[in-house]
Amino acid sequence: MLKFRGLTLSATQVKTIAIVAMLIDHISNVFHPFHLYVPLGYYSDCFLEGIGRIAFPIFAYFIAEGCLKTRNIKKYLLRLFAISIAAEPFYDFANSQFNYMRYSGNNSTLHDPVLAELTNHVTLWEGSIQNVCLTLFLSALAVYCWQNYFDRISATRKQTALATLLLTLEWISIYTISLVSQCEYWETAVPLIVSLYIIKDKRICLGVLTLWSITEYLFLPQYSQIPLFNSPLRSIWYTMFASISCVVLSQYNGMEGKKIFPKYFFYFFYPGHLFILSIIREVFIMI
Repeated sequence: MLKFRGLTLSATQVKTIAIVAMLIDHISNVFHPFHLYVPLGYYSDCFLEGIGRIAFPIFAYFIAEGCLKTRNIKKYLLRLFAISIAAEPFYDFANSQFNYMRYSGNNSTLHDPVLAELTNHVTLWEGSIQNVCLTLFLSALAVYCWQNYFDRISATRKQTALATLLLTLEWISIYTISLVSQCEYWETAVPLIVSLYIIKDKRICLGVLTLWSITEYLFLPQYSQIPLFNSPLRSIWYTMFASISCVVLSQYNGMEGKKIFPKYFFYFFYPGHLFILSIIREVFIMI
């Protein structure tokens, strides 16, 4: 893995890179079709969304590390669950297709009374896709189940088979919830973060993240099509930026670093920036 001598990044710095990348991605998404308002047209969307692909591998790595380092994983899970619930209205506000129609002035709504009614007001709960914080919570919950597995078998070896069965059922249940809720990255996030937690070795984890980036953006079927064959330039572009996250993480020194943000800033940034971007979009609609 590429590493730059003399350059190290603290956890705060790496997380800041991730949220800036996420913000750039969401600017393109919230103001869709963003490419109508800037040069380069369609390619500007691809560029901004590509930058956004840096964020998730970094979040995944720090969730695995958070589960490892937290003093109380139950409280850690509670915070993740609380922010996933609190963020959902803001996520739907930002990403609802009906809000998109209102913003883009989609003429098809004029001929459909149902769509016209739905796009006549702000949608705060669509429910079709859930926010990424729920993905991270479910992944951390899967790690918690893994931790409990060893607590169950520590007393006697006779319980190993039963404990293994229980762990399997727990993981299947978590994966089913992610499937039904259709939270972001539901197909791969849970096994990815559990793997990062189990492996622990940083260099191997970076290799896993690189492999995940290649699989997620080149070969994981989307709308029954392989991205590499359906939109090769876009999928390669996404893979490249997702892999850049591994370069960023390779410079991570394992230290928290100087605290330049308030406590829990990184938790509240997610719903906060979605809300602000959505409000700006609503102002544009009214103008």
